[in-house]
Amino acid sequence: MEKNKYLFLEFENAGFFRDISRSKDFVFDLNGQIKRMDSIQYVEPITVNQISNALHVLMGERPVPSLRATQMHRIEDIFEIASNGYLKNDTVKEINKKNNTSRYPEQTLTMRKAVYNSFSTAPTIINWDRVRRLLENELNDKFHLLLNELFGINVRITYTCEDAMVLLRKYHSGNSKLKEFITILKNVGKVPMVDYINGAQKPTPSELAKDPNAVGKLATFNSNSRTLITTNFGVDKITKLHGKIIVAVSEADLEKIRNNKGVAKLLDGGLLWIDKVVDEDEMTDSMLSEYVKISSISTQTKKAKQ
Repeated sequence: MEKNKYLFLEFENAGFFRDISRSKDFVFDLNGQIKRMDSIQYVEPITVNQISNALHVLMGERPVPSLRATQMHRIEDIFEIASNGYLKNDTVKEINKKNNTSRYPEQTLTMRKAVYNSFSTAPTIINWDRVRRLLENELNDKFHLLLNELFGINVRITYTCEDAMVLLRKYHSGNSKLKEFITILKNVGKVPMVDYINGAQKPTPSELAKDPNAVGKLATFNSNSRTLITTNFGVDKITKLHGKIIVAVSEADLEKIRNNKGVAKLLDGGLLWIDKVVDEDEMTDSMLSEYVKISSISTQTKKAKQ
């Protein structure tokens, strides 16, 4: 009877997000898209499913999502190898002496956003070119003719767009021709420009109390398809884990691993690699003394937003 080999794996910087209830990202699968804050996540940071996926990659197979709908299916033999393996988490927990609790330490990091509505909600500089792109040629020409008439000079040459709007609101807000032009803008859906002419605003304290994510009217310029400015980075907190995994594999499994790259990812950005291979006869109980059986780790899930 063929004897097993024991594969000793190590991993580091395996990241997971403890709290995704405030995430602005989206989850995409066969059922469409939902907000990540409305999705579910595992209670435990590392389960048999993530370890199985890492082993899939080591053996040249595709990892299979366990919390998203997909047409892919995991390879049960590989999942069984993971389930019968052992895990040791070497990450030191922080102790909270006040409430006698412990948790893994967190790091703050910047993240790239990739969803279609990740536009900047902060007031952003508006210039003549952004106004032209929003209004398009005909309306833009009419707007500049009106400004030149009201100011008696070539406004675009004399003032920046922001300075011109300040003066326009200060001295010409009651002008009938300006009011007529604003009505035209409303009728053709150029509301961001109407907001800008009337005075870009920051949210009031009462608006912020009702909606902490409320933004000033100037931000509508950023979400318009012609003047879109996206937020490329967000800020979040992540926990990084490191530790070891031991799994029993056959010679056929090892051959698959030898024919592939020998490394895989674990969780978010974590690196998993092979430390050594030990024959079954060389294994001792002490080698597993600080490990837990992977099959005993809970795969319970919870809603991200309770």
